[in-house]
Amino acid sequence: MNNIRLVRVDFRLMHGQVGVVWSKQVDADSIMIVNEKAAKDDFLKQVIKMAAPNGLRVSILDLPTALERIGNEKWIKRKVIVLFKSIPDLKEAFDRGFPIDEVQIGGNGSGTNKIQITNQIFINQEEYEMLKEINQKGVPVNFQVLPKDSPISLEGVEDKFG
Repeated sequence: MNNIRLVRVDFRLMHGQVGVVWSKQVDADSIMIVNEKAAKDDFLKQVIKMAAPNGLRVSILDLPTALERIGNEKWIKRKVIVLFKSIPDLKEAFDRGFPIDEVQIGGNGSGTNKIQITNQIFINQEEYEMLKEINQKGVPVNFQVLPKDSPISLEGVEDKFG
């Protein structure tokens, strides 16, 4: 199958918490960023890769390429963190068959009609419904910024969404 260590939504994509803290926490050697815009922007790809610590392989792919590669022999041998920029990106990947056993929502910034889950995680009703659908299909969804933080389950925030 695959060796996905962590599937995370984080609007910042590559940053210290992911590249240093989470990669060590889950013993990852590779990060697959699945984002259409970043995959098409050579300058952004360069900036993202510069943010990665030495020794951590970073690939920035659009969803069709990510779906193709995640199951190939090269990726099966890697210990991978998969990053999505947004909950809609995650949902599209899930709907298209990307292998996801569990989801961690890390950074999801504030905005109009968003409800605060933690000091760094905000979601709106539409995002909640997407996560609820993923969760109802057997994939646990948790909110957690850092390993030292206790994860909060999707069920633990449902009272905020009615």
